[in-house]
Amino acid sequence: MKSLFPNPFLVKSLIFSILIFKVSGAHAMEIIIQTEIGAPKMASSIKERLIQKYYLPSNRIKIYRVKNCESKERFRLEWCLKKTGDLLELPNKNNSLIKTSLLVFRRIKNDQ
Repeated sequence: MKSLFPNPFLVKSLIFSILIFKVSGAHAMEIIIQTEIGAPKMASSIKERLIQKYYLPSNRIKIYRVKNCESKERFRLEWCLKKTGDLLELPNKNNSLIKTSLLVFRRIKNDQ
């Protein structure tokens, strides 16, 4: 029996991209990747993967180079990409969307 959705990964990607922009209500959701000095290429690679695989608009994904990562905005998904390649959630919240997004980022990183 054929599935209604030919590619389950595509469906998950579309649902993920819709969820990201519905979380904050009237606020425009942005994904912020803060990179410590020495990891800008990896951050750019993650951004390109998000744009291509998850249909996220490029103007909603920002990359900032910082010395020390810290949370800045309430209505943004923020991550810190360390020099070692570790991806850390900022701030440590118990938010299921952020947890899901982190898992997606880790999978992208492992695919490289």
